[in-house]
Amino acid sequence: MSMENKVQFMLAKAGIAHQLIHPRPGHPHQTAPSLVKIHIRPGQQRRERHIILQQLHHRLGRLILHITAYKDWLIRLERESGLPRIVIRHLASGEEHAIAFDEEAYGLGMLGGYEFDTTTLRFAYSSMTTQNRIYDYDMAKRTRVLRKEDE
Repeated sequence: MSMENKVQFMLAKAGIAHQLIHPRPGHPHQTAPSLVKIHIRPGQQRRERHIILQQLHHRLGRLILHITAYKDWLIRLERESGLPRIVIRHLASGEEHAIAFDEEAYGLGMLGGYEFDTTTLRFAYSSMTTQNRIYDYDMAKRTRVLRKEDE
């Protein structure tokens, strides 16, 4: 499954109407689609609210590996300058922040959750000097709790 299909599947699974736009022919980045706008339309509310996110333009040196959507958050795992990072966007405000790590080289992975209405993200972290660790990250408070560590 292509990355474009994975992004569309994840957004559709979360109930998020979306549109992927390809750059015009001849554009230097014509093979890389840009996620131009995302609308959230919760079906349980009387009034549909529309939240339009800022554009996620293609940026040299950045590869979006995975996108996950929660009720109030859009999280992406991306690789920039050779390092993975998790970027969290609050849907209502559009504010973004990345989870910081102290080491210079490490591996990251986002772990799936079953709760759509949550502020907790679970991710895996490891490096050459740190064994595999599983963290719960509170996206609202920006704090993390170690849940599991391999020995």
